Amino acid sequence: MLSVAPPRQRSSASTEPKQSINYSSEDVRDRVKELTGGEGIDVCVDNVGGGLFGTLAQLMRWNGKLLPVGLAGGEVPSLPMNLPLLKNYSILDVFTGAWADRFPDKSSRAADKILQWVSEGKLRPHVDRVLPLERAAEAMSAIENRSVAGRIVLKVR
Repeated sequence: MLSVAPPRQRSSASTEPKQSINYSSEDVRDRVKELTGGEGIDVCVDNVGGGLFGTLAQLMRWNGKLLPVGLAGGEVPSLPMNLPLLKNYSILDVFTGAWADRFPDKSSRAADKILQWVSEGKLRPHVDRVLPLERAAEAMSAIENRSVAGRIVLKVR
């Protein structure tokens, strides 16, 4: 597993990566090539989008899988279609809100399974901080400023 994130954002994964790339201080292209022996990325889950998406799309290996699952970077990335065609890689995306609306039973079962994994300790989401609901604006600012490593939990009571 390889993580491409600043150090303060890496701790949100339940499994620590074997290798890490700090995209704010390292050349992602060179490091991915170095770490993969020039083969490229087999499976890429990009939960940020933005400018890094294009770089990751260019670094995919033959028959890889590219999963853009978030747009936290603030911009919707575009992709020249010759990239996946030339390397025969797949682009898989899920808009979870629409999926849950269309398949409520499957969505409910998936949510139950995720909660089961959390309760069993198989999935350990990293909670950066817990704030009262009244401080939701502060939480949103922290996310926007990228000062959060993991999740912010808002307490209702």
